[in-house]
Amino acid sequence: MGPPSISISSRIQSPLGLLRPGMWLPGVRNFHCHKESWLCDASEKDRVTAVLESLKRVKQEDDTNSFYDIHKVTDNFVRIFVFTFVEWLDIIEIEMKPNITHVTAFSSGFLPLCIPFACVINLALFWIPFSDMGQNKRRVDALKERISLQIQVINVN
Repeated sequence: MGPPSISISSRIQSPLGLLRPGMWLPGVRNFHCHKESWLCDASEKDRVTAVLESLKRVKQEDDTNSFYDIHKVTDNFVRIFVFTFVEWLDIIEIEMKPNITHVTAFSSGFLPLCIPFACVINLALFWIPFSDMGQNKRRVDALKERISLQIQVINVN
């Protein structure tokens, strides 16, 4: 089996995942969202670099056949699109502030993006509760375990 890849349908629809219908309803989003805050003395830019290096190791060791796409990187922010093997779109956002890093990992919608027009259908299905089976937490844990900086988890939600 070759490296993970995603369909054209998923590539076209993924930008609409940023509308994040799976996160619209409090309570419902808790089934497929994981948030943490980390305390770290390194600069914001050093933390961004460390996260990207950690992601390289996570991708190499990933056995779920997920496709990781670094969607956005700035001096204090990283957004990663993670497409599962059936092309559900999960998003990891990591925001660096002085000494604090906020990490949010969530599933963007109910249907996988391999289904044509799923991004539009997901907007209508935002109210349906669904579980990520702990995948978002596992991805955050994997990044955290492989990061080269000394961090302390100060909040898990």
